Amino acid sequence: MNNNSSRFGKYIALKFINGKVIGAQISDYLLEKSRVVIQSPGERNFHIFYYLFDYLPLETKQILCLRTKHDYRYLLTNSSLDVQNATATNSLDEVINAMGLLNFTDKVRILKNNDLSNNGREQHSMFRILSGILTIGNLEFSIDDEGFTQQNFDEEKAKKNLSIIA
Repeated sequence: MNNNSSRFGKYIALKFINGKVIGAQISDYLLEKSRVVIQSPGERNFHIFYYLFDYLPLETKQILCLRTKHDYRYLLTNSSLDVQNATATNSLDEVINAMGLLNFTDKVRILKNNDLSNNGREQHSMFRILSGILTIGNLEFSIDDEGFTQQNFDEEKAKKNLSIIA
């Protein structure tokens, strides 16, 4: 089993002449969307979710309204994989650096200044969206005579947590 597999990727073809890059082509392939909400036996969710908890500074987690990875339904798994071992070679810093190479903006401010207030920043937006996905995953719904109803709803808590992605 490949512990570093995240079920998505980009195939990058680089073209060289005399040791110099003369061109590149990037092709996207398989993104297993269902893996966000359901993991196969022995598998975990996408690594980026675990990176939020393993590598972001406490202040940034607080800005994102993140608790612990054990508080999120999408990260609870029957996998025996050791999260720390599986993420040891792929830190959040590597992801942020790769995002910078792909022209996602403002990589330093996220980790250095914990400034996640600017909605126009692509990396800020990505971390807010990831936090929102985890938060939404904890919502529970039931069916009643009027249709779907959200259970155990704390409106103030929901406003605070979901304002992160607004």
